[in-house]
Amino acid sequence: MVMGALDKYVDGSKRDEALRWKERYEKANKLADEGKFDEAVILCQQNLDWSLKTLGTKHNCTVSDQEALAQAFYSVKNFEEARKLDLAALTTRILVEGTDPPSKELLEVQLNLAQDYVGLKKYKEAAKIYEDVYKGYKDNDIQALKIAYDLAACWHHLRDYAKSRDLNQLVLEQRIKLGASEEQIAQSREALKQNLKRIEAVGKKEEAAEKKKAEEEAEKKEKKEKASLARKPEHEGKAAEKSESETKTTAKMKATEGEKTETKAADQRKANEAAEKKRLEEVEARALERERLAKETRFKERAEKSSAALKARMEEVEADRAISREFAKASREWGVEQKPIRWKMVDPHTPSSPIPIPMINVEKPQQKRWSAPKSDVNFLGGPSPGIPSSNNQSISRPRARSQDARDTTEKIQFRHISRSDIFSQLGSVQAGSSSSEVGDKSLPMPGSWVPSKPAQEGQSQFGTAPPRRQNKTPENSKKEPDQKAPSLALKPEQAFKSTPDLSRSRSLNNRKEKEAVPARAKSVSVTPVEKRAKSLETEQSTGEQHYSQLFDAKGGKNDDDSTFAARSWFRALELETQKLLLPLRRSNGKRVKIAILDTGVDLSHPDFKEDQSASRMNRRIKPPEDFLDVGGKAHDTCGHGTHGVGLLRKVAPEADIYVARVAKDFDGILDPEVVAKAIDRACSTGKCSEGKKNWNVDIITMSFGLYQISPIVRTAIRHALARPVLVFAAASNNGTRRDIAFPASMTGVFCINSASGDGGRSSFNPELKPDKTFSIIGENVRSTWTTHGNGDLHRLMSGTSVATPIAAAVAALVLEYVLQNDPESFLIKHLDEFKEYDGMSKIFSLMSKHRDGYKNIVPWEVLTAVGARRSITGRIEWEMKGFEGQ
Repeated sequence: MVMGALDKYVDGSKRDEALRWKERYEKANKLADEGKFDEAVILCQQNLDWSLKTLGTKHNCTVSDQEALAQAFYSVKNFEEARKLDLAALTTRILVEGTDPPSKELLEVQLNLAQDYVGLKKYKEAAKIYEDVYKGYKDNDIQALKIAYDLAACWHHLRDYAKSRDLNQLVLEQRIKLGASEEQIAQSREALKQNLKRIEAVGKKEEAAEKKKAEEEAEKKEKKEKASLARKPEHEGKAAEKSESETKTTAKMKATEGEKTETKAADQRKANEAAEKKRLEEVEARALERERLAKETRFKERAEKSSAALKARMEEVEADRAISREFAKASREWGVEQKPIRWKMVDPHTPSSPIPIPMINVEKPQQKRWSAPKSDVNFLGGPSPGIPSSNNQSISRPRARSQDARDTTEKIQFRHISRSDIFSQLGSVQAGSSSSEVGDKSLPMPGSWVPSKPAQEGQSQFGTAPPRRQNKTPENSKKEPDQKAPSLALKPEQAFKSTPDLSRSRSLNNRKEKEAVPARAKSVSVTPVEKRAKSLETEQSTGEQHYSQLFDAKGGKNDDDSTFAARSWFRALELETQKLLLPLRRSNGKRVKIAILDTGVDLSHPDFKEDQSASRMNRRIKPPEDFLDVGGKAHDTCGHGTHGVGLLRKVAPEADIYVARVAKDFDGILDPEVVAKAIDRACSTGKCSEGKKNWNVDIITMSFGLYQISPIVRTAIRHALARPVLVFAAASNNGTRRDIAFPASMTGVFCINSASGDGGRSSFNPELKPDKTFSIIGENVRSTWTTHGNGDLHRLMSGTSVATPIAAAVAALVLEYVLQNDPESFLIKHLDEFKEYDGMSKIFSLMSKHRDGYKNIVPWEVLTAVGARRSITGRIEWEMKGFEGQ
């Protein structure tokens, strides 16, 4: 702590004396420059006598005179007097100014004192001072390297040649790096040469001493053997007995120790197995509990939505009935007999139109405006209300099978009247349902009454007439399976186009046999090219989606705002987070392992050339493995996987990356067995059944999704979570048209949504779920692209599949920071908790900013070079202790 400063005030009455002091000081400096040190000593002594007598010991002039006189004594090689004066000046400065932080003048006095000790050949004291001063320098600049050079010289004189050699080697490398003068570089090389020479000489001396010692021991041994031979007959019997006894004792002790060791090892193995089993049970229990809570939450949400939908449906039905009553009342006032609206009971499992619309009878064009219809038979085949028959009997006739079978004079033209038309006739307006999907918030309540469906093209216009049965052709002569409700992915207009009656519309999952997708989608690598092309043509023609896909929304936008936001995000990551981790990164230390399951990687890309040119052990991108084609190179011809690997290298440059090729391109259908096999290889230890070494990774990232749960993939992911391993998956890019895809929807898996560079939500994100709210930059991100395409080596991409590897790489940065701590620290002891969902989600929440309902991950909110490492570690420990309930 700075305590104060030396007094610099001189009384005005002593002005003339002070001026003479200044003249003597300047003259002494001039004489010292000319090499006349004896005369300079006299002048400096006169100044010191005057300042001690007039100003005192704590005045700046007094300390300066002591330092100047010490320098003069040092020049005339009076090192003892120089040491005394420098020590007095140093003591005064420490007493007045303090040492934290040390001033520039204080450091100079310390260095002068060290030089005095060197002159007195007291190298131990000099080395201690040099070492204290060298530790005070944070950066290795030219001045610090000079001090380190002098410190190495002191160690050399103290015969600590190895220590001096290491320091001289460091000084030489730094001087070359900083571009020091040739003289300084030559001095370092000469000092290093002297160190090596001394080390060699010491080695030879020690070798000679050992040789001499060995000769003396051999001579003593020879004398001892001669004496022993003389006494051999006497001691042979005793020696044999003693040797036998010792052999038996030793054998017995070894047997006992072996039994104890085996027992201890067995107990330790049992204890380890029990502890591991208990830990796995706890992890599985936590996972099951999270899954149970998630299921309860989803069930509760569905129940609430269903209740709200039923309530809205009842209100709509009641409103429709009120409309019918009002319409009937209005018709009576106009003097027209109102035909009743025919309602029918709807099966609760049969889909209905989003807006229930009654069929309204409209007069024939030939009739007068207020005349009744000629026909006395209503649309149900019975007599019309209010029109009795001639014989007071109910008049009925067979209902025609179609409108074409009726007489031309009996054809009545109808038009479809919507609810808004009815409201406009009654003078009121009411908003209708806005649901865009069949069955979404418009499913009828079981047992409720709804109007008949609107007539289709080619169908009878009567409200109760059945649809005309189509003639069966040889292609559809087989009996079709039971129809199911239409898929929620169909729009209302698509549903009407695909089938003549909504009650007969079918689910996407129940196509005809010739269009059916197998229960388990096959890998694109084992499907014949002709069949795959035909399948893709069929799906594109019908407008249907794949069951699985790579999640890329589109290419990046080429506008300045989006590009600037993305570049700013990565710039901030480099200046704050990477700068924090860079000083303690070790090339030979433990590294974080990431497995990316994608379309492979193009290792011929120029950005990967430097990494692939390193030794096999030091490569960050490990040899990729092809799970689609046995013996394949896992080469990426699509670009999706290369883009993801480039992002991992960009965000987590020190992580080991293991690439698994599980997909061929954007149009390929993923094979769940291939995905599960890749996950098992990534998270397992030892060797697999094929004899290949497993990867034992810390993180798995998957930028794809399945639209149905795969049991084999779910089992593999649960096995990975129990290791523990962090699993990341892309949410999907279908917006609110689809829910979160599998495995991102699975409990314990990080579901990653996309965000813009400034943290705003992406429009292609799926519907937000309470426990799936993490997002990170995924728009307009530039990364590597395959060289197999049109020559573009980099490409801007957007999508949750872009955000997913970035989030996985941020998790790798968190683990890297943990691994940089002391082995006995809290973070290292609880490393496994960081590799569990609950632990890492705590850290993600700590570094997140809430926006649009999402937790947008901002790494430098925690891992920043602006703050002290101690503060960062404290925040992380606090979160983890809260996670443990401590």
